[in-house]
Amino acid sequence: MKYEERATIRSLRREGKYLLLSLFSPRIAREARPGQFVNVRVSDTLDPLLRRPLSIADVVGEEVRLLVQIRGKGTRLLAEKVVGDTLSLVGPLGNGFPMMEREVIFVAGGVGVAPFAWLMRLFPSARLLVGFRSCEMIPPLDWFDEKRVMIATDDGSAGEKGTVLDMMKKVSLKDKVIFACGPHRMLAALSDFLEKNSPDIEAYFSTESMMACGFGACKGCVLPKRDGEYALCCSDGPVFAWREMVWETR
Repeated sequence: MKYEERATIRSLRREGKYLLLSLFSPRIAREARPGQFVNVRVSDTLDPLLRRPLSIADVVGEEVRLLVQIRGKGTRLLAEKVVGDTLSLVGPLGNGFPMMEREVIFVAGGVGVAPFAWLMRLFPSARLLVGFRSCEMIPPLDWFDEKRVMIATDDGSAGEKGTVLDMMKKVSLKDKVIFACGPHRMLAALSDFLEKNSPDIEAYFSTESMMACGFGACKGCVLPKRDGEYALCCSDGPVFAWREMVWETR
């Protein structure tokens, strides 16, 4: 069930290119599952007109946590908010990651790291492999179990030099399940890697797409499936079984 809820900002912290928000949103917090998202109205005016889809990073009690990369008009407006302000949220939206009694490896790229704050609490032995362009793009990680986070940067300014796929080549995938979240280009590269190295592995990818409504009404976030049909990122996803979808580089 989804709700439109007026959520009060309980805490707000801006560090570098990121914003960490905790919002009192009891109905959405009660219904949310890891991998789902909320659609946020960033202004009480009509500019910008569309809500912004943001991954739910974690749920703690009746609070919903969001980890936001500041990169456009909408997110800059969010960064101007203060504790006590309210935001209109619609959610929880989409389908999340499956819960299972299997050993899981988390793979993320950039701000795709967000939903793994919650997932790391639910899978206390799982490691998170995450890639960034540089150290400047690494968000605050105090919501995560940092002992289990393995970082790669393209320029070698933090963690290992290379990509998240370079790190995966050093990890045994035998009897593992992969949960991945990140830009489509990263997921396409991950798909190609798995096809060549672990074609029978069970994996679930959470992807990004431009969304207008967030719940399947506008049909603006279609993604191709392997069977020739199409799926909606917002309502059929954003989490998909790896082999259902076409992960070509855009």
